[in-house]
Amino acid sequence: MVNDSASTDDFIPPAHLPRSVRWSMGGVAFTMVTLTIGRSMITLASEVVPGLRQQIPSGVLWGTLILIWIPGAVGLLISFYTVARYPYVSLATGGGTRIITMNNWLWWIVGTVLFLAGVLVVFSLLVTESSLSETVILGYLAVEFLFAGFLATLYRREKHVTIASFLELTANVGFLLFPLYLPSLIIGSIRCRRFLRSLPTDLDT
Repeated sequence: MVNDSASTDDFIPPAHLPRSVRWSMGGVAFTMVTLTIGRSMITLASEVVPGLRQQIPSGVLWGTLILIWIPGAVGLLISFYTVARYPYVSLATGGGTRIITMNNWLWWIVGTVLFLAGVLVVFSLLVTESSLSETVILGYLAVEFLFAGFLATLYRREKHVTIASFLELTANVGFLLFPLYLPSLIIGSIRCRRFLRSLPTDLDT
């Protein structure tokens, strides 16, 4: 079982992971970091040179953004495969950075609010007439709220191996696209359960 007391020496270095896994982890993270740095530099430069943004041709800005987004887009696309193919990668890497501290009561309050928000959205879907597009949007939001509530309250990365792998492979950005990953997560969960059943462990996906 992976736990917080485990030594980092017990985990596989990123360089030794399959190439597709490295792309999933690195592509999205690279894009996020580059966008953050670029935005900070533009903001700082605009303070020094007022009106700088208006002086930069829109074609240059869009071309730069496309180049920055490409690694992230490729990483996310590959992650649909890696989540299903390597749902147990978090066991080998340690599960990435821990964002939520489960012994903090504040997270339980936040999670409960998110659960209630998800239930309210589902209820509104059942009692109101909505167009197809509205139904899709509200359904998407309901799943996101319920998943966020789960992460804030019940989620344990040492126990929910497939979810931990999903978050790590998508640099946590996958959280915003969770409904789209459901097929990959279902396949990955089945594969992970089969893998864990072959080991002397009581972990669940």
